[in-house]
Parts: sequence; structure tokens; C-alpha cells
Amino acid sequence: MTVALYELADRYVQLVALCDEDPEADLELLLDQVHGQIEQKAEAIISIAQGLQKLSDARAEEAQRLRQRASVVERAADRLKAYVLAQMNAAGIKALDTTRFTLDVRTNPPAVNVLDASKVPSEFQRTKIEIAVDKRAILAHYQATGEITAGTEITRGERLGIR
Repeated sequence: MTVALYELADRYVQLVALCDEDPEADLELLLDQVHGQIEQKAEAIISIAQGLQKLSDARAEEAQRLRQRASVVERAADRLKAYVLAQMNAAGIKALDTTRFTLDVRTNPPAVNVLDASKVPSEFQRTKIEIAVDKRAILAHYQATGEITAGTEITRGERLGIR
């Protein structure tokens, strides 16, 4: 019967509590056994986690490679469509009916290109105000003075170190 890691941890905590209650009790052997089982179980779980991380990294790398390849193919398709449009315009053809497609030259809706934003009248400008908090400066201030800046909190989480 396989024992879960959390069950081993619970058992270990209970044994430590028993040692605290009865210092005369000889529970060191049991503690050592449970500790060893925790080590084995944790090692097995971390081995799986690292294998999954490697798989994730490989898949992310493959996804990036496929995105790059898709981008190349998409640009080739755009070039071919632009080529057909240019040739239809050069020949003065506004529409073509083929056995598979109906092609027609369409005019896009109007669009604005800004050449020099400083020359655009203010009535056509929007002002964006973005407030960004400098977390590094706040942390440096806290580390230097011990003061916690209003509107913030200093937290300290935990992570699992694996060597």
C-alpha cells in the first residue's frame, strides 16, 4: 500500500508531538523511518516534477518554432495575394470568377496615418496618464529604513529549492 506524502508528513508531526509529550519515549527510530520515507517520496515526486518541467520547456520551444514557421507561411500567403491584386490592378480587372474563387478588387475604408504627432491640433489628441509604482524603490526604502510605504505591504513567500 502506497502512503501519500501528506500522510507521512502528518505521521511525522504526530510522532514529534508524542516526543514532546513524553521525552522518555524512544520514538527516534520511528521518526527516522518516517523521515526516510518522506525523503524517498519527495525525491520521487520532484523527479516527476522535473521531468514534467523538461517536457513543458520542450513543448514551449516547439510551439515557438511552429509560430515562427506559421509566420513565414503567412507572409508568403500575403505576398501571393498582394501579387494577384497588383496584377489585377495593372490589367484593369476589377473581378475574376474562377472555378474555385471569386476575386474582386475592393477599396478599404479610410485610415489615418500620423506623420508628425506634434503638428496634430490638441482637439484631436488624447492624454493618457499611467501611474506605475516603483516596487524596487519601495523595497529598497524598506530595506534601508524598515518603514513600510503607505498603500503597500511587504510579503515574503516560500519556494522549493532543488539542486
